[in-house]
Amino acid sequence: MNARLPVLVLAAALAGGALALAQHARASANGAVTWKSQSVDLPYPGPHFSGEGAALLNPSCSTCHSADFVNGQPHLPLATWKMEVLKMKNVFHAPVEAKNVDALAKALFDRHPAPAK
Repeated sequence: MNARLPVLVLAAALAGGALALAQHARASANGAVTWKSQSVDLPYPGPHFSGEGAALLNPSCSTCHSADFVNGQPHLPLATWKMEVLKMKNVFHAPVEAKNVDALAKALFDRHPAPAK
């Protein structure tokens, strides 16, 4: 997933809120700004993991990725999954504890079996 997506979603929500405030201020009869609570529905990130490894995958991966996105990835060697987990942790600051890196890589590897020959 593009690392900028959470920032773009937040920016869109803030822009929508600002637009609502501007429209409300313009509609005020005497020109005074009146503050009123507004609610914004943010998009749901998608399905969460279930089954084996879900207890570890959901808090570590679902912040940015839907289960459908992760489960749609191709088969990769275990070492490659470990590199991906480390990249998410170290580069994108995913909420992954160092003690869980190997278990996460194994859970991802197990979800992506090698294609049948």
